[in-house]
This record gives sequence, structure tokens and C-alpha cells, in this order.
Amino acid sequence: MDAKRWLPVELVCIRHAQSIGNEAGKRARQGDLTIYTPEFRAIASANWRLTPRGADDARRIGTLLRAVIRFPFTHYMVSPLVRTIETAGNLGIPGAKWSLELYS
Repeated sequence: MDAKRWLPVELVCIRHAQSIGNEAGKRARQGDLTIYTPEFRAIASANWRLTPRGADDARRIGTLLRAVIRFPFTHYMVSPLVRTIETAGNLGIPGAKWSLELYS
């Protein structure tokens, strides 16, 4: 197989938006440990959801992306973490079919 055939012409990487874990870390660094309730501590980090701010940020990034990037892309990949899936969904990229392909 020709490896060059699979090299991307354009590659856009986006980190997940703010999650409850990010918010917990920020608060802890400021000395506020009240977020570390038994309920919060029972949530696996892979299942951390976006905060309302994170969802808003992802929508804003999506607006920017749609304004400056030509879509569609050939592939849309996302990790299996809840926060990354929520970020991808909030980007609002038309016709995007997100894949976990590399992680299966």
C-alpha cells in the first residue's frame, strides 16, 4: 500500500472543551475542594462531561472553523472520552460522521 496515499492534506486537531474535571482541577488549585463530592469522585475520568462553558466554547470554535475551513473532510475522528464526543457534537460541522476507528 502506498503510504503517501494516506497522508492528510489538511489536519485539524482540537482539544476537548472544558470538562467537569478541568473545572475541578482549577478549583482545587485555588484551594476549593468542595467539588470533590463522593458523587463526583465516583465518575471515571473517561466519563467527565463538558461544563456549560465547555459546550459554549465548542460551539464558538465550530463557528470559527466553519468560517475558515473548507468542509467536508474525508475523516472525522474522536476519542471515546465523553468530553471529546460532546465537544465534537457541539462543533456543529455539517455532515460530519465522527469515528472512533483508531480506538477499536
